[in-house]
Amino acid sequence: MLEFVLLAVAGKLIIFFWQKFPLPQRIENIWKIKELHECGLCSGFWIYAILSVLVQINIFTLIGISYIPILSEIVTGAVTSYVVHIFSLGFEEYHLNITVV
Repeated sequence: MLEFVLLAVAGKLIIFFWQKFPLPQRIENIWKIKELHECGLCSGFWIYAILSVLVQINIFTLIGISYIPILSEIVTGAVTSYVVHIFSLGFEEYHLNITVV
């Protein structure tokens, strides 16, 4: 379980820096890269799926289901991206609430 949390934190850092820096002009015009760059949930899916392949952590083995080669990484990317996205929205909502008196 600790590996999964570390995967989520590492992926969130990658997503943060991916969105923080602008895309080069020649890459910006490629298909859907600009939309992917601006959407944390969308880019999170791909980043977490790729990280899942690289570090060999997936949801299926954590919950006791046998490993299915490509499907395991896709499900891990989708679930992790969604959970981290919801957690980030809640964190931002709670801590960035500005009260005007």
